Amino acid sequence: MPVLLEEMREDLVSYPTTREFIVMGRGWQYVNSPGKTVLVYYLEEHENLEGKLQILVNLGFIREITFNSVKRFVFEEKLVDYLTQS
Repeated sequence: MPVLLEEMREDLVSYPTTREFIVMGRGWQYVNSPGKTVLVYYLEEHENLEGKLQILVNLGFIREITFNSVKRFVFEEKLVDYLTQS
């Protein structure tokens, strides 16, 4: 989990107003809405990524908003604050 949280922290520092992210495999193709930034976390880069995300959902740190075949989440502000505090 520490590696995932560190990647999320780096992403939130680089994109401070982005809250939405998707989960996908490296070989998958995804077309995003023009002009919209969506972060991506890859299944191959984090062991048991879906399980880790479920823990974050259970704790209220992220919320699932999937509306198609790609898992989609948003960061809750309490996790953003925790990850980006100096």
